[in-house]
Amino acid sequence: MELGTVMEKCLNVTSDRINFGPSENGAVTVTVAAVVQPNRLQYTNGGAPTVTLESDDEAWRGQSRAWLQAAQTRFANDPKNIQLQTDWVRALMRNGRFGEALFAAQNLAEATPENFTSLELLAQAAAINSKPSISSAALEALVVANPWADEWRLQAARAYSALGDEGRACSHLRALWEGGLKTDAATATTLRCRYRWAGERETLLAALEPIDAQGPEVQRFLSEMLNGAVGPPQLKGAAASVFSIVVRCENPKIECPMPAVLNPLGRVFSPLVPMASWSGAEPFSIGIDLGGMYYLLLTGGDASARGVVDVSILDTSKRFAFHRGGTIQTIARAQLE
Repeated sequence: MELGTVMEKCLNVTSDRINFGPSENGAVTVTVAAVVQPNRLQYTNGGAPTVTLESDDEAWRGQSRAWLQAAQTRFANDPKNIQLQTDWVRALMRNGRFGEALFAAQNLAEATPENFTSLELLAQAAAINSKPSISSAALEALVVANPWADEWRLQAARAYSALGDEGRACSHLRALWEGGLKTDAATATTLRCRYRWAGERETLLAALEPIDAQGPEVQRFLSEMLNGAVGPPQLKGAAASVFSIVVRCENPKIECPMPAVLNPLGRVFSPLVPMASWSGAEPFSIGIDLGGMYYLLLTGGDASARGVVDVSILDTSKRFAFHRGGTIQTIARAQLE
């Protein structure tokens, strides 16, 4: 059931504006700009959400017109309200109007260049439109605006890693470690960066003795270093994922499309805009806590790309085929309740 449609259920609805239309034969039409919040999923007491996962096409776009119209009305009545501008951009994305959403997000970010929400929204809109330079620039701006917030550096590092820019990813990872994030995993990640990008093999060997005093991730790095085969930084999330996606192209030599997930509130998740502590790029995975309809999309890639998408949500897994790239395309939808 889509947000913005008539629901034959009891809902928690809030409204701060009621508009009365002109009188017709003693009656008036009342338009309420309502915000409907999806339910939180329940994972406690041995329970788990119900998942319905199936293929989909582009027919869903525009099905949330009531939500879009309400957001547009509220925004038009108070155009300088940042929250209402944000609601408008998310409503555009939830209706599949991604190009308009990017334009609106760019205008919002230009008007409020240091606002956290505006920059995050711009990164999401750019990601779904396959504009990695705009998305990464927005994440960098978030880091600059929030130099004390580790989560933005971690998101930027994961985004650069997804783009194959290991050097920039490492600059953020080393900054995290130097700023006080000294866990075994963070230390191992920083050491990989130092080895692969600064050529500090002998220095690292001397600094890390005795080897058996190190944590398991650092020991794994040392083993790889001694064998001369150090892998890239490990950027998987610490928590178990709920939603996992792997995209495989038939031709490994071409650019494969990138996955993206659109949640019930119009928020986009992709390797370019990962959740700070939950997501990894290979496979792309996120944790989710809202009930409702999720859309799985592919964006960008080579126009000739063909392949499959493996999707897992809790205990439900399916494979979907795709036959083109270079565009925004819907692959599947998932209802969680």
